[in-house]
Amino acid sequence: MNVTLLLRRFFERTLAIKACAGYAQQRNRLNNKKGTMIQKILEQCQNGPHGVGFNEVVLMLYNSVATAEVYMNMDDIRFTDDGNTVTFMAENGTHLHMKLGLVKELRFQYTERNERGEPSYSVWFLDANQESVLRIYLRKSEAEATNQPRHQLFMELLETYGESLQLTS
Repeated sequence: MNVTLLLRRFFERTLAIKACAGYAQQRNRLNNKKGTMIQKILEQCQNGPHGVGFNEVVLMLYNSVATAEVYMNMDDIRFTDDGNTVTFMAENGTHLHMKLGLVKELRFQYTERNERGEPSYSVWFLDANQESVLRIYLRKSEAEATNQPRHQLFMELLETYGESLQLTS
């Protein structure tokens, strides 16, 4: 092979690698925008505008075969530096990771009276197939004084984002 041909192949491969790297960086930026929006919402859920957040919740993973529930307080939520993964930390080391870039929609579900006659509040995280990948349900608080501020927080989220928030890239 001559030197010209070798140099040509080298530059073609270099450009192809840079193009792939550029696409990956762009994809990460787009996923990070989704992650940033979800992070903002989760932080609102965690802290609330008046210092009272969701607090006592149930995280539910559900599919057609199994259901897993994690009872926890929403006081320890961690995000990776790139904003693409959130970790919900519960007591005794129990934790759950969620890749934010794969979440395509958030739904805020409010029912004034459930089967027990109580209000029901939940945030659903859906994938591209409209399947729920995670649900966060508010539990009735043991501290009665926090139930009204938590209700107000959820209603503010519902007013701000609507029942369904599409996360497009």
